[in-house]
Amino acid sequence: MNYGFSIAIIIILFASLGIARSHICIDKPQKPWPDGERVWRGIITDITTHNGYSRSTIQLTSYHEDGKWHAEGRKTECMLNTTHDDIKIGDGLIFIAHIRPPRNPGNPHEFDYAQWLIRKGFEGQAQIWEKWKKLHKTETRKQIDHLSWFLRLKIHTLMYRDRLTAQFRVFPMGDAEMQVVSTMTLGNRQLLTQDVRNLYAHSGVAHVLALSGLHLGILFGFLSTLMQPLRRKKADRTIYTLVCMATIWSYTFLTGMSISILRAALMYSLYVMVNFNRHEGTSLNQLCIAALIITLWNPQSVFDVGFQLSFLSVLTILCLMPYVRQLKIHHKPLRILYYMAMASIIAQTATAPLIIYYFHYVSFFFLPANLIVIPCIYFILIGTIFYFLFSPFHIVQSIFVQIIAHTANFLNRFLLWISHFPYHHIELYPTLTETLLIYVLLVAFFLLIIKHAVRYCLYVIVFVMGILGVLHLITSTKQESTQIIFYNTGTKPTVHFLLNNKQSYLWTLPHDSANFALRNISKNYWAPHHILQPVQFSEHSSFPQLRCNENIILFRKRRIAILSDDRWPKREVPQALPVDYLYLTKGYHHSLSDALRIFHPKMVIISASLPDEIRKQMATYCITHQLSYYDIAESGALSLKLSD
Repeated sequence: MNYGFSIAIIIILFASLGIARSHICIDKPQKPWPDGERVWRGIITDITTHNGYSRSTIQLTSYHEDGKWHAEGRKTECMLNTTHDDIKIGDGLIFIAHIRPPRNPGNPHEFDYAQWLIRKGFEGQAQIWEKWKKLHKTETRKQIDHLSWFLRLKIHTLMYRDRLTAQFRVFPMGDAEMQVVSTMTLGNRQLLTQDVRNLYAHSGVAHVLALSGLHLGILFGFLSTLMQPLRRKKADRTIYTLVCMATIWSYTFLTGMSISILRAALMYSLYVMVNFNRHEGTSLNQLCIAALIITLWNPQSVFDVGFQLSFLSVLTILCLMPYVRQLKIHHKPLRILYYMAMASIIAQTATAPLIIYYFHYVSFFFLPANLIVIPCIYFILIGTIFYFLFSPFHIVQSIFVQIIAHTANFLNRFLLWISHFPYHHIELYPTLTETLLIYVLLVAFFLLIIKHAVRYCLYVIVFVMGILGVLHLITSTKQESTQIIFYNTGTKPTVHFLLNNKQSYLWTLPHDSANFALRNISKNYWAPHHILQPVQFSEHSSFPQLRCNENIILFRKRRIAILSDDRWPKREVPQALPVDYLYLTKGYHHSLSDALRIFHPKMVIISASLPDEIRKQMATYCITHQLSYYDIAESGALSLKLSD
């Protein structure tokens, strides 16, 4: 009784601390950003490249105003028109930008990217593009000195990781293999392409690309085997403990301190400390302590997908593996294979509903894929350790290079072979309610197997499956209303004319292929709502429900004029043509007054593809002349539902 009471008090205490810490983070007053563009200085702490531009994390150090530099220490996400070869982690930048708080494009049912950034500690976003240059090395060192000791340590370790990654370039292997090796060993995902991500994700082994307890466990197991003689005497165990702790946290810092690797590092650290005096620690307790430490450090971590998947998979394995071990297998290789397969099945089953909810896919070949991938990871990790250990001995080093290269090549070829199987993965779009009901179904199924509570579990399974069937029927038959959607897709203006789920039309600029934002709209909006791929049309098109002539579109008694070039302002008209919406996009270089000489709109819509200066001029003109207007860059995508 006293033991249970003590546990309850501890849980209440930690919960209270967590709630208080969370409220402090949420209620913390946000310092406003300066209006307009400023000259900023900062240090790059992370880079992701895609199609010739970089999405960089910049830790600001100062900005210039009123003839002097002012200190600034917030973290921002900036877009640059450069590749990873031009900039690297630890570089100092000076740039001109208008930094604003994170915000979403406002497209229908999009991922809340702004909130994701805030949870990661970002306070601002900016598009730099060409308004930047690198600082001199001397000035960069001065800017780094202004940062906290923790950030300086993190930047230096990540810079060292980049130097280690550069050594992979000498390996005799292709780009895809190099991306996989650098990601699996050092957690460097900067060069990881979307094709490689999709290959691993659709094969059910995406978890191996995110460093976690699997990778740290291989490293820790290898280190423990080498240092086994030091675990016998207490004095030697001190050396063993210090070496293990130093290795675990050095590797954690070196790989970027993701949530999954941080959870594993805390658990292994607790294991090493508990076993210092040969006490037996409980893995479940270590997992709970790791979760408490992470959430107290950053309460927003509980909303992180990596946190949820990492802790859920480990928790399920710890709870169910004792039942798996009840089956005695005397042949050691078969026993190891059996345990590895069951652990994979348990983890994949436990995380499958969350993966489907967040990423909308499920793989049917995860078990054979994991049985091949996990041994390959072992060869790659251990081979990489020996590669760096034997760096002075080039002949020995070349042997491990061949092992790493051939293993990575075999792994990619194997997953590519799996990807050619029909229906090797399917896409699903469950709601949050359906996801929670699936977990109720899984719990009932596990209880049915473990506890043999047949009667009650069958009742729950039948009841939940009935609810899921009704919800699926409702969502699959729901029809979207007729509407016009002006998407916020950055530099590629796009308008969607939606009649129903089966019939819709899409206007984009000629020769403009669908960009990343439009692919996200297709994934997050069209597919989950069963909207068929819209028909793309040009400036001269005719359909039963839509007509377009020189980008003057008639749709359900609404007339939309889209100005994407300068043809209309050059014409003479007897009087302005009445339209419902005047949409101004990139390619139009005249003033708004020139457009209003030709058209008389009920509303002016300003595309996000226009430069900021032109958008502001048009918005000011509308305010001055009391015109109804909508700025997509400022207010997000515009959805107009049509009643008739």
